[in-house]
Amino acid sequence: MHPFMKHIMQGDVEKVRKDIHLINTILPMGKYARSTPLIAALASENREMIDLILECPTLQVSTEIITSDERSTVFHVMAMYTVPIDICRRILNHPTLDTKVLNIIDHDDYRPLDLALEYHPDLVPFLKTKGAMKYWRVGPGFKPNPNEPM
Repeated sequence: MHPFMKHIMQGDVEKVRKDIHLINTILPMGKYARSTPLIAALASENREMIDLILECPTLQVSTEIITSDERSTVFHVMAMYTVPIDICRRILNHPTLDTKVLNIIDHDDYRPLDLALEYHPDLVPFLKTKGAMKYWRVGPGFKPNPNEPM
């Protein structure tokens, strides 16, 4: 795990402040996992750390994480792990919210709205107000692509 991520997970606010220039860097979380400091702060469930990260003036919330076998965003994490709704609202109201990134399809073929419908229903209305869309392939049964001619 990268030292900056370790400081976030341990709640060491002073060390995080010292290296805040890493705020938008995708960093190792373990041997194979990579993540953003914002996602690490959410995983820590430490409100002081989450506040510090969200209040950083250079924070970019719409970062796509792509590795050899994964594709994800903070929006997928929020929807899948039932992050408290007040924190979700702060992230979705952030000036750097990018609707294209909000609607990215992850490595499991889900958009954040698909995950929220299953795991975090309280987040669904707010995601929709921000332009979140369902992925046409998600759900039971075979579905033809609505964007391709029959």
